[in-house]
Amino acid sequence: MSNISIKHRLELFDKLVLPILNYGCEVGVFHTANILSVFIHSIVKNILSVKRSTQSKFVYGELARIPLFVGINFRISKYWFKIIESPDHKYVNIVYRILRNDREVFPNKKNWANLLRDIKSSLGFYDAMVFQGVGNK
Repeated sequence: MSNISIKHRLELFDKLVLPILNYGCEVGVFHTANILSVFIHSIVKNILSVKRSTQSKFVYGELARIPLFVGINFRISKYWFKIIESPDHKYVNIVYRILRNDREVFPNKKNWANLLRDIKSSLGFYDAMVFQGVGNK
């Protein structure tokens, strides 16, 4: 594999591995994101042939890449917009409203709506959760 350039290694990773790791991340990655991040850190460090102790931020900068959680948060946000813009009779919208109601009744209970609220709050978008949307996506 050492004969393959870094560009081609990244291309293979993006086409063969990343889609598998991102599959279903909009709804099911909250518990595995850290494990996946560690896995990807080791892969990109291997691609660059640097030590495991090398700072991941330097590796991502050298490869002009973003960490996994950034892409996942983006995909989760897109999925949330799709849900809140869907008609009220769609099952995904109904389930989301149930989870939101559950969140208000049991604020400490772990469910998708609570985890989404926590992500949005950590990124500074708590108002979007309160108003269930944004002015301009």
